[in-house]
Amino acid sequence: MKKFIFLLIIASFAITVAHAADIMDTEDWYQYNGYSTSHSFSVKFPLDWQSKTYGDNMQGFAPEGSYEDSYFIIQEFEGETFDQALQFYVNDNTKLIESKDFIFSGNDDLIAKEAIYLDINEGKEYPRTLVKRGSLILVLSGKTLENVEDFPVPDAYRDTIDAIYNSFAFTDEWHQYIDLAESYTFIFPTALELESLSNGVTIFDPDNPEKIIFSIFEYENTSLQDAPDEAEGYNENLEETEETFFHGMQNAITALYYNSEYKKDFSRIFVEKEGTSYALSDVNIETNFPRMDYYNPYVVEMLGSFEFFDINMVEKAFVHFPDVGEEHINKTSINALAERGIIAGYPDGTFRPDGEINRAELTKMIVATRTEPDTEQYKNCFPDVKDDWYAPYVCYAKEQNWVQGYDDGLFKPNQEINRMEALKIIIEVLFEELENGETLENDSPLDVDVSAWYGKYFIFANNRSLLDKQHILGENEQYYYYPGENISRKEVAETIYRSIKNFSLPFL
Repeated sequence: MKKFIFLLIIASFAITVAHAADIMDTEDWYQYNGYSTSHSFSVKFPLDWQSKTYGDNMQGFAPEGSYEDSYFIIQEFEGETFDQALQFYVNDNTKLIESKDFIFSGNDDLIAKEAIYLDINEGKEYPRTLVKRGSLILVLSGKTLENVEDFPVPDAYRDTIDAIYNSFAFTDEWHQYIDLAESYTFIFPTALELESLSNGVTIFDPDNPEKIIFSIFEYENTSLQDAPDEAEGYNENLEETEETFFHGMQNAITALYYNSEYKKDFSRIFVEKEGTSYALSDVNIETNFPRMDYYNPYVVEMLGSFEFFDINMVEKAFVHFPDVGEEHINKTSINALAERGIIAGYPDGTFRPDGEINRAELTKMIVATRTEPDTEQYKNCFPDVKDDWYAPYVCYAKEQNWVQGYDDGLFKPNQEINRMEALKIIIEVLFEELENGETLENDSPLDVDVSAWYGKYFIFANNRSLLDKQHILGENEQYYYYPGENISRKEVAETIYRSIKNFSLPFL
């Protein structure tokens, strides 16, 4: 597996782009849904605001009854480069001052661009944010700079615009892969899977993992001209190369290969950055080779989304995961468990603390606090748990009677797990047998039935401050805990860490 090396990375931006739930509650707002040929997105806006349509590629938002221009605008650019979209706004009265890359944090972290423009008549600067999804570029306008008053949005609406901006999300079935070590990004369908290798990444269909659909392979210290020869594989012969236009890059090559075994041609696209060349899968040259033509639309979008980026490296903003930075409330627990190998990130290097956790992931995390099971001894313990990466942990936990299967005999490793199910496993693994009769101390959850099967686990954890309660909603000194909802990765990490640290349990 590929080891990610994250160096001194922080975004030194003029505006804050992370979701800020404490700024304004948007839960009951309207939701605008936008669509392009291959992708969809959404943004929320207040009930007393209205959306305004400007042609086929622009949507604005303003207070109801407002006859002024919209204060927040989304503009679409299909099939254009970042440079083309940036220059679209430049005219006799508008000058582009600078543009820089940053991580736009949302339901799926994105590499985006922040462009700063100068309105020459007003003598004031304002930003635009550009986000890319395959062949689609969206430009978000409306945010203002902190030191600029009433331009282009009146100060009275700034908090509202911030909330609209932070609500933006892509709603399609694609995920963005961000390689912070190599500084490139692309998207791939969530129906497919990604494997991270020592020299790149591959995308494959989980139903047919032997067939690679898309790949990016790195050739370190290799010039663009030499890379096609280096990329020749078994039974592959390089036939010709030609310069190509690829996202406006100065240097890009399309290389044509002949596979002597199948007697068919195929191509790869090569790009270069700072002495390292990259080979990207191209669309099929011949029918159903080297993959089925069915996947070609996916490959077109993956190629269209590929971009190098450059994030300003000023100081270290995180220890292990870029989405668990210095300001993250759970950073201590997540970093401590990562340091010991109890938890790990995704192939793109992120931890996704707000993401839900499945049965396999939870079992791995909790078993890893006690032991590292033998991979040869612990496998094939359920019909759906063979020799997968999680098999040693699941099979060891089954042997210890920490986990069980369902009535149909399956373990269902990919099924998400709710708060009470997770809590039962965590406590039974980390603590001795619980005594009956303990009562809830100074606490009144409105939706927790302490007489239910999970009651003793909740009481035990609650009385010892083991629970992460960031998600709760208080009401008259009581609160809703939502025991039946799926637990997040950060909650699991926090409960495990507090249990180990506060009770001097083995490991930390």
